[in-house]
Amino acid sequence: MVLFLFQDPQGQFVRPKIQDNGDGTYVVTYTPDDVGTYNVAVKFGGKAVPNAPFKVTTQPTGDASRVKIAGECRLWNTTNNRIF
Repeated sequence: MVLFLFQDPQGQFVRPKIQDNGDGTYVVTYTPDDVGTYNVAVKFGGKAVPNAPFKVTTQPTGDASRVKIAGECRLWNTTNNRIF
């Protein structure tokens, strides 16, 4: 059994999206809500994988107030469905 634990910069546990590929591999994704250092623990068979827990530092990606859209705008959600 594989266990993934994500902890945000305030120490709260957050839920990542986990996809079991059915072949012994997993895809784990999480979109952070805040900047700072997240702790990511991964355990296999009850034991921490080598070098775990991992520290992942997030940073701001830009200033949304400075974004300008000209022309046609198309927005898509994560399942590739057009929003408008």
